[in-house]
Amino acid sequence: SMSDALVEMDEYKKDESNNERVERWKAGIIFWKKNMITGIGVGTYPDKYLAYIKTIQTEPLNLLQSRRMNLHNLYLSWLVEGGILLFVAGMSILIYVFWQQFQYVLSKKYILLKIGCCLFFASFLFHGLGQDFSQDPRIIIPFWILVGLSTNTKKEQEA
Repeated sequence: SMSDALVEMDEYKKDESNNERVERWKAGIIFWKKNMITGIGVGTYPDKYLAYIKTIQTEPLNLLQSRRMNLHNLYLSWLVEGGILLFVAGMSILIYVFWQQFQYVLSKKYILLKIGCCLFFASFLFHGLGQDFSQDPRIIIPFWILVGLSTNTKKEQEA
């Protein structure tokens, strides 16, 4: 279960997938340190990681290393690919939406659709730590639709 996996964090080294994820994060930090302000370019991480791993790996790449995959962390991806500018912009949007959700919960004027939107938003934020869904249309399109439905408009605030 997920709770068991979180408790046994040292087990990640035995899991090839988790180990590769951590290696991608480490490479991302290296890339970010070279381009802190503007990043390496949105959507360029998969190709740059492949080129990077081929230069440091002495053995043949395993299946996970050779796959063209993203950074597997939404927030780190913003930082690495877009630099501080994109990271601050992305976090500003998320903080605004979070603030709207928080105000809605405090208002105690509950609508079932908005409760579902709040739960979806919270799960997206949590899962963003281990996956970058921003380039997956199956996730990101419903996410922004639900964010739009869940944020309070002026008319709702006046009512």
